[in-house]
Amino acid sequence: MATAPDFRKTSAPPLLRLPLAIRHQIYRRLSLASWSGHPYNFELDGPRPQVFWNTWSWEQHSTSDFHGLLLSCRHLHTETAVLLYSANRFVLRYTNPGSLQPLFALSRTALTSLAALKVVLNQSSCHHPVQKYDHEDCCLYKSGWTLSAVISTCEERYHSCHHQLPLLSPVPEGDGDLSDTVQALLTEWHAAANHLSPYLTPERLELSLVCDIDPRHEKAVDLAKSALKPLRLFPLLRSCHIRFCKTPDSRLRQLAQDAALQSTVHDFTILTPWSIPEIPYQYHISTSAKMDYPYERLAASQFLRQVIPGHCIAHLRFLELVFPPYVPYTCPETDHPVMRDWRETVGWRRDMINGPALTVRLIAIRYTSDSYSDSPITVAEGDKVHRAYMDLLDPLKGLAEGPNGLSKFYASLRHPWELTFENENRRTGMEDFFEDSWLQAEERALKQKAERHVMGDRYESLYANDRKEPPQSLWHHVLKRHA
Repeated sequence: MATAPDFRKTSAPPLLRLPLAIRHQIYRRLSLASWSGHPYNFELDGPRPQVFWNTWSWEQHSTSDFHGLLLSCRHLHTETAVLLYSANRFVLRYTNPGSLQPLFALSRTALTSLAALKVVLNQSSCHHPVQKYDHEDCCLYKSGWTLSAVISTCEERYHSCHHQLPLLSPVPEGDGDLSDTVQALLTEWHAAANHLSPYLTPERLELSLVCDIDPRHEKAVDLAKSALKPLRLFPLLRSCHIRFCKTPDSRLRQLAQDAALQSTVHDFTILTPWSIPEIPYQYHISTSAKMDYPYERLAASQFLRQVIPGHCIAHLRFLELVFPPYVPYTCPETDHPVMRDWRETVGWRRDMINGPALTVRLIAIRYTSDSYSDSPITVAEGDKVHRAYMDLLDPLKGLAEGPNGLSKFYASLRHPWELTFENENRRTGMEDFFEDSWLQAEERALKQKAERHVMGDRYESLYANDRKEPPQSLWHHVLKRHA
């Protein structure tokens, strides 16, 4: 493994004679990277020196504070460029021919270190670096407003020169044919991508591509395909985000989704189902009422069967499955067609995964405190919720077995009997104000049981040598908020 050279006993400049850790503190003091770990946003085509922002704290900085370090000597350039381009986000926009030239000016060290790049080929809403609005309605597509009206209003009142009409939009009267302009944009983008691809480090770059197209045009799909073509040159990306239009269009959305999956199939969070069943009022007041599960397939099954292409399954690295709160009168039982489909889906995909590289996490969230589902249940109904958990876990156990078994599995499950009459007093008692309540202890025990059930003898390896579970994503909070 390569190590940093030790300059302390040489005639190197004083800065290089300091320990590397001290030098990195100096670089952060000069705003090459933030102390908090939150990335700064840089405009690659911005002025020199440019002002940039930390969007988490709204701190304002200038590249003049550290620009000299990048030019001082080869070793300092390498050291500072690695930190600068690996810790921050960079944005590049196409406005006229030559706009993408800053990518060609980046050194090999910068390109191999690049961790987050956003390329805006065309934008019909604000994609400027500082996403801080003084007016809540800025750039929002309001119902009843035409796209041109939104753009005009925003340009006049808030962000002049930040908007463009979608590509292939009807040409205003008096303007010439824009086909040459579109072709010039695509040619330059293809050339820039061709230059980038040999230097990018696999699974390091988070790429965002914005190219707003008028979906009504007959050549909209062809243009989108042309914009996506350079992505085939790139190595596997850490993540990929693609936008083709401001207003929803199923064809362009599908193209973007497929391209992102093929470019990087790494981390996924699946919220299942995508919408919570709307429970009629009469069911709200009696947990003994029965309502059949309203969906034909779990969203997790739909993702594995219909969303992710089969040849991409082996590239999955982290899959987080988020289930809404299991209430006894809506959760599908063991012999329900939905659960049979879940077992068949997991078994079908078992031989397609790259198990030793894949981590799976299953989360069953709780409703907010003011939800109808907080009404008491019986012990038997709690047993039913626990059985539903096991129905989800049993197929995953097969994924963890054998030489192609899962690398890791984690679970976060609500205590099935939390809402029983027997636990009502404990649940509302003073103990809940303390960090280590009885409920947390019960859920820790349930978590351990679930993880042991799936991982078997390999459970101990999850936490061996002080290993920690990866932090949960924020997606389950989205489902919880809309429950």
